[in-house]
Amino acid sequence: MSSLIVTSSSSSSSYSSSSTSTSTLSTVGILATTTAAAAAAASLFLIATYSTSRFACARFAKREERCGTQKSRLLFRRTNSDEMTNTKKKKSNDNAGTKKVMLVISHPDDEAMFFGPTVESLKMSKLDGGGGQEDAVIKDTVSEIKVFCICLSNGNAEGLGQIRAKELKKSTLEVFKMDGCVIADSEDLQDGMDNVWPLEEIANVVHECVQHYSPDVILTFDEKGVSKHPNHVQTHRGVMRFVVEAKLGAIPNAEYTEENVPEVWVLETTPFYRTFMGAMDYWASIVSTTTRNKKKKETSDSKRLSPEVMFCSKNPSLVLKAMRTHATQWVWFRKLYVKFSRYSLMNTLRRIDVGPPPSSR
Repeated sequence: MSSLIVTSSSSSSSYSSSSTSTSTLSTVGILATTTAAAAAAASLFLIATYSTSRFACARFAKREERCGTQKSRLLFRRTNSDEMTNTKKKKSNDNAGTKKVMLVISHPDDEAMFFGPTVESLKMSKLDGGGGQEDAVIKDTVSEIKVFCICLSNGNAEGLGQIRAKELKKSTLEVFKMDGCVIADSEDLQDGMDNVWPLEEIANVVHECVQHYSPDVILTFDEKGVSKHPNHVQTHRGVMRFVVEAKLGAIPNAEYTEENVPEVWVLETTPFYRTFMGAMDYWASIVSTTTRNKKKKETSDSKRLSPEVMFCSKNPSLVLKAMRTHATQWVWFRKLYVKFSRYSLMNTLRRIDVGPPPSSR
């Protein structure tokens, strides 16, 4: 009798253990299925968001090609007096409606890796405008935009300077169809993370090119240099030094006025997480650009001026083609960068206002 009771207890324990195992497996199965479903839903959401963002980016670029609103804001120059207005009209007539943009970069491949969407958009011919005051001025006075590239070094960090110079010429003149390309290649401006570029030398190069090309606008890196490369940061500082010295009349044998000192627009450095969002950064860029423009116009005496513009690439394959011409630099990590970087698809530019020096009192 006692033996039977023991046997019965053992059977009950075995059944309970089996039931618990089955329940655990069932729970694990449900969790696995739920996780897989959530992962699939998240993947579909990301794909849909990315596709929508790419479509919105392309639509923005097509609208810009048709209307030229962003180019109008970039090229619209302030007129504070009748004298400046008359001077500007005379200059416009003398140049047959041509506006000039000078892109100042640090190394061969910067024009494609970072500024591609801007260069592509500027070389589009339409400048009909969107109906605003800025657009009306540009529509009436501008028939052509010329873009010139000024590269401060030939990228000789690995002894490939001559090859990289040829690659830059092909990218700028053949792929992007720019109107000129100058490579400074000074002994003081050699490519390298450890090379500190003297600001005076950069300012001198920019001054000489401004004298030669007479640009209306200079495009360059912002104070963070996009990738925080020391050469990029120094390029920004050197350009700003030139502008300040020109406005102060501190450049020997040069006569600069408020009218002939180019405006400076810089490429915005976005946070790291946004840099590699690719097309999905379109929405953040639109919101930040619109918000800051609205805030600037509400607080500025000159409400017709927009402090930021945005350009999107209509043809990302063109930017990719330009980058591929830099064969010496077309290695795996740059391929990944170009593939996922927002700078391959869109640029946000910010105007730098350089006024008179502050009063000492």
